[in-house]
Amino acid sequence: MEDRTGQPAGVWNAGRAAATLAPVSDASRPAASSAPAAHSHRADVPPERPPRRVIVGALVAVVVLQVLFALSYLGAFHDPSPHEVPISVAATTGGGGAGAARQAAAGLEREGGDAVEVRVAADPASARAAVEVDRDAAGALVLGGGGSDTTDRLYVASAAGVAQAQLIRQQVGDAESREGRRLDVVDVAPLPQADSRGTAPFYLVLVMAFGGYLGVTVLSLLATPAAARGRLALERLGGMAAYALVSAVAVVALARLSFGLLEGHLLAATLACALVGYAVASVAVTLQALLGTAGTGLVILLFVVLGNPTAGGAVPYDFLPTPLGAVGPWLVNGAGVDLLRGLLYFDGHAIVRPLLVLAAWAVLGSVGAVTVSAARARRGRTELAPAVAAGL
Repeated sequence: MEDRTGQPAGVWNAGRAAATLAPVSDASRPAASSAPAAHSHRADVPPERPPRRVIVGALVAVVVLQVLFALSYLGAFHDPSPHEVPISVAATTGGGGAGAARQAAAGLEREGGDAVEVRVAADPASARAAVEVDRDAAGALVLGGGGSDTTDRLYVASAAGVAQAQLIRQQVGDAESREGRRLDVVDVAPLPQADSRGTAPFYLVLVMAFGGYLGVTVLSLLATPAAARGRLALERLGGMAAYALVSAVAVVALARLSFGLLEGHLLAATLACALVGYAVASVAVTLQALLGTAGTGLVILLFVVLGNPTAGGAVPYDFLPTPLGAVGPWLVNGAGVDLLRGLLYFDGHAIVRPLLVLAAWAVLGSVGAVTVSAARARRGRTELAPAVAAGL
């Protein structure tokens, strides 16, 4: 039997079956099957540039940061002058007693003007303790404390600030000369030869603060976006704590071996430096998690632009403009300098406040980082729930 083409029906049916079973060649495949490959990402394709307004905005932000940097440093350092430097006055019985102390205090206050703030202490021991132990006075004058009725004693602490110690020597020395009295000066916290200007604590804090926020910034740049979203806050904080301790050991070892600093205080200095580094790092983790790149700028603003010039290291608090001098002790930088000074030069006196300030910053940064991480995790689960319910 033949079909319409003149071929036997069996032959035509066999040919059609063979054509049906034969594999389809690549050329005969539908073009749609290759469409996804045409849109796949290629490694040699450069990433899309950010919009021009974003670039301009970022550069404007950097210029603003520079202006604030100049304003802060020039305002603090261009003309440091004393403002109400505290002096304590007392008198022995031979020196005239409480009446003589009040008279001497009034004279120093009148001659010093706004440069000094003179207080009358209950007794000579309290006056000295205000300089050496409590550290709430820069100098203490004890009338009759020099071994005779006409010889007075002045207590200063160079380690608390060379500039203010020199100011008090001059102010009190001039007043004593006019009264025809002799003055015996005792430095209750002298500086070692290796740190003759007393700036070692300031530079140690500066280095640790720099390392704290730089370590967090580098870690965030190296992490992929997916890793950054998935990394637990406690894991990152733990890593930064270890980093702060290792960097503190390295910095303290360098200071001791290369410059002869920190003799007899290596462990205390290491722990203090590590606390400074972790406090800065924990705050940096929180701010960068909240604000991204803008968070890095805020970290620099807080710990470099504002923190360094107000730390009381290069210039004592009492020589800074009033707003800066008042803020400094409550920032990480200032508290770190006060803590190291107390440990290194004052036998651990008056370190409770700076310790509490640093601990507060560390706790604030740690809690903030954990809170931000938990909030993002909840938001991620909320956004994923509809897709899971739909089976996607």
